[in-house]
Amino acid sequence: GSGNAEWVKERLVQVLSAIQSEHGQFLTAALGGPARYPDELRKAFSSARYVAEYQNLLGQGRYVLAPGDLSFRDENYYYPLRLEHDLISFTAQGMERETYAVLEEILEENFQKRTLAPDKISLFCFAVTATISRILEIMDRTADIFGEKSVVYLELKLYDDTESLCRKITGMFATLLQEAFSSTRKQEYTMANQLI
Repeated sequence: GSGNAEWVKERLVQVLSAIQSEHGQFLTAALGGPARYPDELRKAFSSARYVAEYQNLLGQGRYVLAPGDLSFRDENYYYPLRLEHDLISFTAQGMERETYAVLEEILEENFQKRTLAPDKISLFCFAVTATISRILEIMDRTADIFGEKSVVYLELKLYDDTESLCRKITGMFATLLQEAFSSTRKQEYTMANQLI
C-alpha cells in the first residue's frame, strides 16, 4: 500500500543523502507504481521512467521522485497577443525597462503562478522563438547574434529547469536589446554625419 511506498521513499532518501555526504555525488531515484507480481514489473518500470523524465521540471535537489509528485493541472501557457506585441515593439526600440517589465510578467505568470506540463513549456518556447524571430526580422538581424549557427528554439529547449529557462530567455532579450541599442546609435551617428 501507500505506507510501503512512503517507507521505501524514506529509506531511499537516507541512502542517497549518505552517498551525497560521503562521496559528494547527488543522485535522484525515480519510483514507479507498485508491482505485486513479476508481470507488473514492466508497467512499474515504465512509470518510474516517466517520472524521471520530469526531474528537471520538478526541480533539482530532490532525492526521490514518485508518481504522486506529478501534479500538473492542464493549464495552458500565458502569452497574450497584447504582451507579445509590446515585447516586440519595446525590444526593437531598445526600451530596456519596458521590455523587462513585460518579460517579467510573462515569465512570472508561466513559471511562478502556473504549473505547466512539459508539452506546454515546449509550446511556450515555440511562441517565444516566433517572437524573437519577428524582432530579428524588424531589426534586420539573424539568430547568429546569439552565437554562430544558433537555433533559438533548440537553445530554449536545452534547459535544466524552469529557472534556467527563464534566465536563458532573459539573456536572449538582453542580447536583442543590446543589438537594438547599438543599431540606434549607428543610425544616430549616420544621421549626425549627414547633417554635418
